[in-house]
Amino acid sequence: MYRKIGEINGFSEIPWGKEIIITGSVGNGWYWQAKGNFIKGESSCRFKDECDVFTQFIPGDFISLNVLEEASYARKPEGSEKE
Repeated sequence: MYRKIGEINGFSEIPWGKEIIITGSVGNGWYWQAKGNFIKGESSCRFKDECDVFTQFIPGDFISLNVLEEASYARKPEGSEKE
């Protein structure tokens, strides 16, 4: 499971080179709980996911992403005996 820890809504908010988990869209790509990182090159910007799939985009492209982190919501059922 994942929980939201932030948002990226513009080019200036992108954490270049840092591994993150995102849900949302950047350029022509749509991502759902995708782990990867943003790479800024001399001639292009890209998001590379954990399957080595790249989405190329430019600074003026639409960006609307939620930043996620892995979370554990496991709980004991109510009324269960304590160990």
